[in-house]
Amino acid sequence: MFDNFLVAVGGGSFSAARKEAILLTCLGAEGQRIFESLPAAVKQEGEDQYAFTRRRLEAQFAPRQNVCVERYRFRSRVQQTEETVQQWVSILRQLASSCEYGDRTDEFIRDQVIERTNSSKLRQRLLMEGSDLTLERTLTISDTLESAEPGVRIDRERIRPLLEAAEPRDEKSLRAFLGAVGSERNGVADGLSRLPVAETWWPDDDSIQIAALSLAAAVTEEELRDASASDECLDVIRGYLAGRWPRQRDVDPRATGFYQVRDELSQLGPLLFRGERLVVPAALRERVLRNAHEGHQGETRTKQRLRAQFWWPRLDKEVRDLLRSCEVCTQHDGHVRQERPPLQPIPLPDGPWQRLMVDVIGPMQGPQHERYGIVLCDMFSSAHPLLGTQKSCSQPLSNPKVYRPGG
Repeated sequence: MFDNFLVAVGGGSFSAARKEAILLTCLGAEGQRIFESLPAAVKQEGEDQYAFTRRRLEAQFAPRQNVCVERYRFRSRVQQTEETVQQWVSILRQLASSCEYGDRTDEFIRDQVIERTNSSKLRQRLLMEGSDLTLERTLTISDTLESAEPGVRIDRERIRPLLEAAEPRDEKSLRAFLGAVGSERNGVADGLSRLPVAETWWPDDDSIQIAALSLAAAVTEEELRDASASDECLDVIRGYLAGRWPRQRDVDPRATGFYQVRDELSQLGPLLFRGERLVVPAALRERVLRNAHEGHQGETRTKQRLRAQFWWPRLDKEVRDLLRSCEVCTQHDGHVRQERPPLQPIPLPDGPWQRLMVDVIGPMQGPQHERYGIVLCDMFSSAHPLLGTQKSCSQPLSNPKVYRPGG
């Protein structure tokens, strides 16, 4: 703290005597009294007066630490349930600062993560790295596995008010706990909070179309193993995993889609995994897609079904292409873009008065029985006869008069 003060006041160029005077002034009267009562000490070789005074004060006021106790606290600190590896390592680094590990601090933190993590999959993945595993590499692998892990992560900071709230003892305290203190705040109840109606039978509605359900052809583990073993692209990936990945520009074109997720890939026999999700071989992808699309759940639900257990490059695009080719989804899913049919020209008739175009005009000035007019256009001769009438076209016509062009 005092070094920061010296930097703030530009004390880097001050003499040692001046720094010592400023330090003792900042101590105050009580601090100076304690300093004057300190036992005599010998100045070390090359040590100026400021460094000598500061060393005596640090020896008096610096807390004495038991390294054995500090290391015990470090080794006893395990990963909490709601804690990410990044948060846990940050706390371990603070604990290690007083353990006198020196240059091996990162090594001890790495070993603590491997030994005390609550994820057996992370531990297995880290042990596979061998003796070349560094703390930086450990954090990269843990971030990858945590981001690919399904489920909901609870942020305890967001629900802290709920956790710290008093336990309800009666109806009034329960209402206060739930925030239901009056209808003005609650508003109108939603459908799920209402009692069911007594009438449970509804008449059939022919306009409702129900998608036909068919038994999905499940993919067995044996089929997955055989297809994975014979897949040329996956064979290239297995070769990279057994050795080292080349530079991106040197990667086999068949494995391009796997390069960005290479740190998440692992192998179990012929099967490949990205995190905990199985990489489906190309021969079975269409079958897996159609199984996930059974029931015509729509694009979002189909992707959720697949992402929970499977992965392969361009999976989302293949789902969208499948839904665009599905007749049922195209008719009922508003998110699927429907192509408009092209405009159809009206064919020219073979003779006059076979096809007419009609329009109405008016009201016009003139006799009462000719206030409106219906214009007829013969598509063959382009003639425009006029039909005079007393009423508009939405009314029944009575005693109409037809005029030819020119009177």
